[in-house]
Order: sequence, then structure tokens, then C-alpha cells
Amino acid sequence: MMEAALSKALEYLKTAGWQTTTIAIATALFLYLSKTGVLPALDPLPTLVAWVILFLSVALTVAVIGASAQGGIEGLWNIFLRRRARLKAEKSFRDYEPFLSEKERQILGYLLKHKLKTFTADHDGGYAGTLIARGIILYIGVPGQSFDLDKCPLAVSDPVWAVMEQMPEKFPHNPILKGRVEVKPWRVPWELR
Repeated sequence: MMEAALSKALEYLKTAGWQTTTIAIATALFLYLSKTGVLPALDPLPTLVAWVILFLSVALTVAVIGASAQGGIEGLWNIFLRRRARLKAEKSFRDYEPFLSEKERQILGYLLKHKLKTFTADHDGGYAGTLIARGIILYIGVPGQSFDLDKCPLAVSDPVWAVMEQMPEKFPHNPILKGRVEVKPWRVPWELR
């Protein structure tokens, strides 16, 4: 019999926040109505049990509210950290932009002109290797994904793309380079390999 009562008490501790809130309100109302004479007065032992149930229900309700608030605060903190990382990445690219080579500008200008945020390249990135090394362009393959060595998925990082859209004049698109029409300027021509 004692084990059954203990089991019921443990089940009570697992109830949801709205259930414990409802139990707390009902118990408080019950005690109030008993005290005012609307309900018959209780003996001391049932009154004590009702008070224990009330305090336990209120404590569980406060715990559920605290856990929900903690989840909300953690969510806001994560949003803050992501925003701060994005702003830091944008600032880093703005600071590095004056040092981009002509070839790097041509690659980024081509991507911006054709609105190609994602593209494929050789596994080493070709002429975009330095952009990959600086994190301006990222590998976006996922574990287990298969692809040809000359078709590795790449993308311009989101913060870099945002900066490029804000100052497109810094990334001009010139389709003619060294007398030939440049298509996919990050690819190294076969004759130069």
C-alpha cells in the first residue's frame, strides 16, 4: 500500500505545468472555501495534506515556468551569438576586401552578376583556392555525399554574400580576361594544368 502511494506521488511529480497549476488553484480554492465556511471545516490532518499538495503544486509550477524561461533565454542567447558571429564575419570580409586579388574579384564578381551563391569546382577549388582558405567560399558537401572530384559543391558564405550585395561596384564582372571569354573563372583551364 505504501509503494502504491509512493508511485502515485512520483506520477504527480511528472505532471505538466498546466496540470500542476490547475491542481494548485483547485487546492487553494478548496482551502479558502473550507476556511470561509462555504465547505465544511477540515480536520487538521486533511488540512495539512491539502497545504502540502498546494505548496508542492506551486513549486512544480514555478519549476516549469523557470524551465520555459530558461529555454527562451537560451534561444535568445543563441540568436545573439549567431548575429554576433555574422557581424564579425562581415567585418572581417570588409577589412580584407581591399587585399583581394584581381582574380578573386573576378570570381566574386562573376558569382554576384549571375546570382550564383552555390556552384561546383575542382576539389582544390581551382583559382578560388585562396577564397576557400580565407572562409569566403565554403565547401558545402555533407557527410556521406558523393560527387566527382571536379564537381565539389561550394558556396559563398552568407555574411560575404550580404557584403557583396551592399557594394557590387567592388566586384565588377568582366567576362573577357586575357583575350578569352571567361566562363566559370574559378576553373583552371585544362591546358594550364
